[in-house]
Amino acid sequence: MIITSTTPTKITPEIKAFCMEIDSTQTPIYIPVRPVPKAKMNECFGSVLNHISLHGGRIQYGWIIWEELQKRFLEAEFHAVWVSPSGEFVDIMPKIDKENTILFMPDSKRIYKGQLIENRRKLLVISDLILEWLWFGHNCHSIKEKHFENGKLNEIAANAELVQWMNFVKKNGVPIFSRSGSCPCGSGKKLKLCHGR
Repeated sequence: MIITSTTPTKITPEIKAFCMEIDSTQTPIYIPVRPVPKAKMNECFGSVLNHISLHGGRIQYGWIIWEELQKRFLEAEFHAVWVSPSGEFVDIMPKIDKENTILFMPDSKRIYKGQLIENRRKLLVISDLILEWLWFGHNCHSIKEKHFENGKLNEIAANAELVQWMNFVKKNGVPIFSRSGSCPCGSGKKLKLCHGR
């Protein structure tokens, strides 16, 4: 299953509504990506704090907002950016897809306390493929959470379990989701009352 997300080209009403669900006091903003040499991929929290110790400024927690290329869903990933001493927001983390701008929404309350925080997702289209993607995302997070301790992911153990789980899925297939059944996001609510609304 290959589904690709990217930085939204514009802030649509759907994106605004999604961001309001996460933090109604904040609005999303485009900020530049300027990777620094010592920033470690997928370790934004420690990298930003290290950058602050060298250059001043402060850390801002929040969410990177991603949009699926065919506009079937939105996804928010918990993240940290550097706020320079002059107040400029900068993402100092390198991006796999070499993006030079991200859509970032500050969070007024949540901070990083060494826990793994699951991505937030908003379906714009309901289809079997997108429900499967939602199910895969939640289950992958659950597996990683089991192997996350003291602010670090045991990647070897997590990857081994992910491979084992994927082999099980290949052999047994993906569940069939009905609107009156459980939502594949793992909330425990019925699909029609959760992501299927």
